[in-house]
Amino acid sequence: MKNRNKLLVTVSVIIMLLTLGLSANAALVGDVTGDGDGITALDARMILRVSVGLETLSEEALLIADTNLDGNITALDARTVLRMSVDLEETAHYYKKEVLVSPDCENAGTGKAVCTECDDVYEYEIPALGHDFSEPEILTQVTCEEDGLEKYTCQREGCGYTEERVVAKGHTPDIPEATCTEDQFCTRGEHIMTEKLGHTTDWGVCTRCKVYITDKYAFEAETIKNSYLAAKTEFDKAYEINSYNSMIDGISWKVLPNTKAAKKNYIAAKAAYEAAYNACGDIPEFAAIKEKLKKNIENLDGVLAQVEKIIATPYFDNRNFEELIWPLEELNDFNSDSIRSTNKALSKLIKW
Repeated sequence: MKNRNKLLVTVSVIIMLLTLGLSANAALVGDVTGDGDGITALDARMILRVSVGLETLSEEALLIADTNLDGNITALDARTVLRMSVDLEETAHYYKKEVLVSPDCENAGTGKAVCTECDDVYEYEIPALGHDFSEPEILTQVTCEEDGLEKYTCQREGCGYTEERVVAKGHTPDIPEATCTEDQFCTRGEHIMTEKLGHTTDWGVCTRCKVYITDKYAFEAETIKNSYLAAKTEFDKAYEINSYNSMIDGISWKVLPNTKAAKKNYIAAKAAYEAAYNACGDIPEFAAIKEKLKKNIENLDGVLAQVEKIIATPYFDNRNFEELIWPLEELNDFNSDSIRSTNKALSKLIKW
């Protein structure tokens, strides 16, 4: 059919050329250049330029360029010639499609394409549409411990197909994630997926959420009170056994093994002061007491470092003992009276 079509078009062009007294040697449809190379992309380019007024052709060439013999040179002629140049099309077909059998959700349909220029015709398959499901109907609500069941119905007209789907049980973490003060729950219930993280403090500021921590968030008054009472007990013990006279053996000048108690005293004091410092938070009325607490902590760190350095001396002699006197006297400044003084100042601000 295609060869017959091509032959008819070529013969028609030749007849018109001969009628006009023109050469039939270049009567190959689409070969507007007449360069002897057959139909090429160059011919298609020239026809396209002619269609938009950028090129002119002789009357003979115009007849050859009019592939569908409609009396006009258009981009459609250029497309046909380009396809002919790469053997995709021998002559132009212009198909009009129609549906013979409409597809539905599960079955493919059939269509027919008929060339408007000749009697060429072919049928083609139209893919099935697939189901168009509406929002599911909940038959059994899914929970964290039990599977759920949902029913889906196709909403395409004339279908009515339904199917049931199991929704797997299990916990689904909610968003946002757990914070310092808020738990993370399961979206399907009240189950806590991750418990609140709590505050982590560094000089009264949470290192996670970057806010100041006050007693109402992380340090209850009773906790502070207990910290001071515990420290007071340790101070009383340390003060009693670390007095200047009891640490000297008049013959050997050796320090008795009670430096561990001194170190324990420092640690207890530091813990008590840090607890109070964090409890003060960013409340303006606490500013003065916070500054005092901070200095106490810094002083304790310095004293502890000196004590540990002196104690680590391989051969402890009189010179080392003299060096130890000052830190031990500093320790006396952090006795139970100092704790009571700080405790009294805090008690005015925090009700115990």
